[in-house]
This record gives sequence, C-alpha cells and structure tokens, in this order.
Amino acid sequence: MKSQLVQDLSLDPQNVFSTGHSNGADMCYYLAIQPDTFVKAIAPMAGTMMVSWGSLFPQTKRISVMETHGTNDDTTLYAGDMTDTYYGPYYGTEEVVGYWAKWYQLEKYEVTKIKKHRFGFNVDLHTYSTA
Repeated sequence: MKSQLVQDLSLDPQNVFSTGHSNGADMCYYLAIQPDTFVKAIAPMAGTMMVSWGSLFPQTKRISVMETHGTNDDTTLYAGDMTDTYYGPYYGTEEVVGYWAKWYQLEKYEVTKIKKHRFGFNVDLHTYSTA
C-alpha cells in the first residue's frame, strides 16, 4: 500500500500526515497500524478502530495521534459498539486512545478541563506523554 500511494499521489514518504472525519478518521487509524506505515502522525475526528483490526495492532513505529471525539456522537459512539452489525464491532474512544498510550508506554496522563468552551459546551483535554 505504501509504495502505491506514495507513487500515485507523488508524496514525500518522510512527510505524510493523515486526518479525516468519521470513516475518514477510521482510515487514519488503519493507515497508522499498517506494518510498514508511512504516516508520521494522524488526527482522526469522530472515528474509531474496528475490532477486526486487532491482529494489525500494535505497530512498531511511533506515530503522534490527536483524537477528537464528542460524547454526543450518534454515529460513531464515544463508548464504542461491540454489537454493530453494519460496519462491525468497534472500540470506544477511550479504549482506542488507551491502546496507543499503552503500546507506546506513555506514563504521564493529564486531564485539563476547559469549562464552557466558546461554543457553549465543556471540553476535557486528555494528554498522554512520556514521563
């Protein structure tokens, strides 16, 4: 997949980043967990990782991940859905992020609460990093 996309799209294999919403976010995760991935970082929004991809994870190359997901999402549920029969079972947002943090052995975890964001809702910023 790597060489085909890099060639077809004339990409610099050292500077490939992926972002997307919903199914596009799922694609970000899928690209990132490939054995010979070519993405340096992903920024999925309102997406997840499918249970069926379990054998592909973990991945050996460190990739930065910035996940954005709302708790009121009625399409890709924040808590995941292990009974989904349309696309198949998928993990919840916290579980997905937890997989990445565990695999990369990120020991520092911090939550910053941002009350009453300018759009009228509360935001929690979860940050995982090395110690």
